[in-house]
This record gives sequence, structure tokens and C-alpha cells, in this order.
Amino acid sequence: MRFFPLLAILLLLASCDKDDDVRTLPAKDLTYIVYMAADNSLSGNVESNLRGIETGLRAMDVAINTVAFVDVGDGGAQLVSFTRDDGGSVTREVIGEYGDVDAVDPDFMADVIAGVAARYPSQHYVLDLWSHGMGWLPASAPSLPFGRWFGQDGQHFMDIRDLRSALAATGLHFDFLMFDACLMATVEVAYELRGVADYIVASPIEVWEMGFPYNSIMPALQSRHPEIAVAEAYAGYYDGVYSPAYGIEMTGAISVIDCAALDSLAGVTRRQLADVAPVYDETFVDELLRYDRYTYHYLYDFGDYMTRLLGADGAAPVIGALGQALPFRYATDSFGYGSQTIYLDADRYTGLGSYVPRQSYTAWNEYYKTLQWFEDIQLLPIY
Repeated sequence: MRFFPLLAILLLLASCDKDDDVRTLPAKDLTYIVYMAADNSLSGNVESNLRGIETGLRAMDVAINTVAFVDVGDGGAQLVSFTRDDGGSVTREVIGEYGDVDAVDPDFMADVIAGVAARYPSQHYVLDLWSHGMGWLPASAPSLPFGRWFGQDGQHFMDIRDLRSALAATGLHFDFLMFDACLMATVEVAYELRGVADYIVASPIEVWEMGFPYNSIMPALQSRHPEIAVAEAYAGYYDGVYSPAYGIEMTGAISVIDCAALDSLAGVTRRQLADVAPVYDETFVDELLRYDRYTYHYLYDFGDYMTRLLGADGAAPVIGALGQALPFRYATDSFGYGSQTIYLDADRYTGLGSYVPRQSYTAWNEYYKTLQWFEDIQLLPIY
């Protein structure tokens, strides 16, 4: 889910050197698609984000195709295009009407995205998945948290495996996926989706309800390294400045995941875990750096998890491979409020989340074993 604004404190944690020069793009050589599954409590934030896209397009130096699928429930879903004229004015046009649909149905999602690509063919595609998110959790999970994985349409949710299938069915390979949704930068999500995109830009923790700062996200798309520039734009927005509009001090975290490096990360992790005996002690998780703020904790820092399990020396190859897989990471020093605050210790934070299987989470464990990450690692101990 995306988090609703309350007081928190933030600090810039990490950055990454890059060439920010604008790349030379032929007109319409990039198609940016934002898929807004907003038939839920986030529907009130759709219009402000669409206006942010318009503002960002006006600031761009190159022309791109920009299309938004928008489903807020009432009135049916629409497909909207944005066009900027030579004078810099941006107009919005409804180019498709869908009626009452299930935006998180995999076949429907695949058809919409493939249809946009057919209408706006390009050399480059960026897909922004906008909704609630809960990492890898299954849509059928019988217990809390109440939200499930990516995307909420009423009481319908989407499994990680179904999203992978939907994106593969489009026939597209994306330059990168953006998740304007909570808790999506996990090793399980990234590994499941590694075949459909070069990079994934997502937060390992929650995202405030106002979401990505589209007025600066859009110009970032014209960078030579747009996945890094988008993440930097997010980091620059959640930089600790007090926001009178929202009544909070802005906080957050964002990671860029290099999908090409994930097979190596899996191989190194599998080798380092080969001689580790299962640990049946649920107190193991008590000292881990936690990313979620729910009653039933399920998301922890992957690097901190490996270090606690393998020791510093045993975890060193995994941490090295993890560094190769994350060309950019950023986080504030804390997120949340009061007793729900989580603290992102700079010495332990690595920017990628992970589930830690526990004996008491029987139903989640069974689903977890069907994910590609577990299938390839296999030896991950169940606590």
C-alpha cells in the first residue's frame, strides 16, 4: 500500500555518480506508460499526479509518447494521452474507454499495455505501475496485512507471478519498471520480474500517498541514465524539507535494481548458504533491520539478513553481488511516526527487502516456495 502522510524525519543516505547529460532521442522514441490501478483509497491522488505529469512534460527538451491508463472505479476506466505542442502547452485527450473493469486482471493488463505499444511504437518503453503494493505477498493470503502484492481494484489484488505473466504476454521488454507503490523493492519481486525489464525502480519501504514527484520524474526520463535520474528525482523530493502542503517532513527510500545482475546474486547466495543448517528460532528476526510496519512482520533488509545468518565474512560475497545489483540506493534515517517508526541504520541498510520464512507463517511459506527466488535458492532456511 502507499502510506498516508504523518510526521516523520529524514536524512539523505546514499547517492550515485552518473552523467546527467540529456541523451539524443529521435522524436517519439520513448513511450512512457503509467498504469494507475486506483479503484481504492488512492483514487483521490490520481488527478494531482496527472497534473504533475503535465508539468513535467512542459519542462522536457525531447518529445516522448505519454499515456496513462486510469481506473478510479466510478465512471469506468480510461486511456489518456498527453501531447505537448511546439509552444510547450500540454493537452490531455481520452483515447480509450473501458467501462467497469478489473484493472489487476493479468489478461486485461497485458491487453492494455500491448495496445498502447501498438499505437505508439518506440525503441524504448518505460512502465510505471501505480497503486497499492505489498511486495511479494499473495493475493490469497489468509491473514494480515490486508493489502496484497501489487495493485488493488476494489477487493481484487494481483500476485507477483501473475504480473510477471502479464508483462511477458505484452511481448515488450521495458527499459525499466517504476513502482509508484509501497514495499516493491524486494529480492523476490525483482527476481520474478528480471526477464521483462533492464531495471526496476522501487521503494523497499512505504511510499507516501502523494507518490512520485512527476514534475521532476518526467524530465528525468530524458537523461542518459533515466532509471538513475528518476530515482534521484525521488530522493531529491523526499529530502527532509518540511512540506506545508502535507504537514510533514518528507521521508522515503528508493532503489534502482539492475535485473542483469540478479542471476549472479542468486548464484552467490546459493553457494554461501550451501552449508548453513536450518535455524528454528523465531527470535532470529528480532534484531534484523525491518522494512514493514505491520503487526505481522514479513519484510527485512536482505543484506542485514545475510550478514546475521552467515556472519560478516560469509556474507561478504553476497554483499558484493548485492552492490552490483543496486547501482543506486537512497533512504532517510527513519520513516513513520511514534511507535510505528522504523529506523534505517545506514551501517546496515542495503536497499533491498527480503522475506524471512518463519514456522508460524505456514500459508505464506507455502506460497513463497512457488516463487522463482526460492526455487533457485532452495537452501534458504525456514525459521
